[in-house]
Amino acid sequence: MGLDLFARRDLLEVIVDVVSELESAVLIASHQLDDVERIADQITFLHEGRVPARGTPDELRDRHRLARVETDDPAGLGLVCEQLLGIRRLVRDDEDPIGEHVVQFDDYSLELQGELLAKSDARLIDVSRPTLADVYLEVLGNSPVSA
Repeated sequence: MGLDLFARRDLLEVIVDVVSELESAVLIASHQLDDVERIADQITFLHEGRVPARGTPDELRDRHRLARVETDDPAGLGLVCEQLLGIRRLVRDDEDPIGEHVVQFDDYSLELQGELLAKSDARLIDVSRPTLADVYLEVLGNSPVSA
């Protein structure tokens, strides 16, 4: 069933109102993650019968933050990323191996960020929160993130 933008907005408002009035829960199965993020208290990603991630929208986005860093030693940074728990991977720019890279976190914290910077020669450029769609794609191994 397809809904135009107005009908979709109205349906989401009805769902929120009913849940609020009845103090109940609604299970929504959707790939429209922007809608899910607006109305869901808890999100569970399902894939091939398993649960690769769950939490509130903010928890999921916070946990999987992206750090842009600059380094003169990408190999050393790669080794540090492999050794630290809570880092999913380092995305390198193959055309410019010395320079800017993106570190994808599985379990971001300021402490982990500090440990990464202390154990490597990396300099932090910025940290961003991915969209819920980016988290979904990353958790399922199909990340769109590039350096």
